[in-house]
Amino acid sequence: MGDKLVVEPASVPDHPGSTSVARGEASDRLIFPNVDSCLAIVFIMADDAVIGAHVGQYGGQGFSVHDPDGNATAMVKDMKMLTDGKKILQVFTLGDGFFNRRNILADVKIDPVIVYSRVSVDITVDPKLRVITVVANKKKDDKKAEWRFAELRPGTINI
Repeated sequence: MGDKLVVEPASVPDHPGSTSVARGEASDRLIFPNVDSCLAIVFIMADDAVIGAHVGQYGGQGFSVHDPDGNATAMVKDMKMLTDGKKILQVFTLGDGFFNRRNILADVKIDPVIVYSRVSVDITVDPKLRVITVVANKKKDDKKAEWRFAELRPGTINI
């Protein structure tokens, strides 16, 4: 129970206890720090859990610097393993426009929410409150956007 830090693969060694793919139950929050050239992917599950991945554009241990979409696709496979066969209600993505989200998420078969950000942000996914909050990571009180799970609709948003 508590906060689960979801960092890009290259940052895992710098953050003990963190991971690049995580499942959060209703009593957990997923925290994605410093999403800039990265891509955050979140599955909102029917069982009140959330599953997230923080994909680095430039690789990390076990990932290719030359294949960010391939790295993201591999992480989506890891995310799918954490679903325990439960239904994915929605897919939320936020990050750099470099990633081809539709190809990365082709096996999920759900049209994603695609959010492009031009600034480095921190993302908090709170399944208990059923909300995703995005703030500029330089100023913690500078809220950029907030989405309630029930309000998420597939499509593209720029923040």
